[in-house]
Amino acid sequence: MSKKRKLVFRISIGLNILLIAIIVLGFIKMNFVKEQVLVTEVQRNLVELEGLIAEQSDDNWSNPNLVTTELGDVLNGILLGITTGEQLGTLSKADKETLEKL
Repeated sequence: MSKKRKLVFRISIGLNILLIAIIVLGFIKMNFVKEQVLVTEVQRNLVELEGLIAEQSDDNWSNPNLVTTELGDVLNGILLGITTGEQLGTLSKADKETLEKL
């Protein structure tokens, strides 16, 4: 091969490696976003709801509207998790079924 072809070949390999790295980073970021949405919008809200229910139960349900409001936040978080997972194409069928059951 001539020097010119060798140079073009090396540049092509370098660009392919760069492209693969960019794609892998994109997938990593998408999974991170999905996990963050599920953790912050679903899991944290469920924990807060559980604590609020226990608190209201101990206080003889002095302010039940707080539970209703938090339940709305949980439902919105679940819908956001489903939507985000579907848009990113990272939500498995089992995950979707679990979120829908919640």
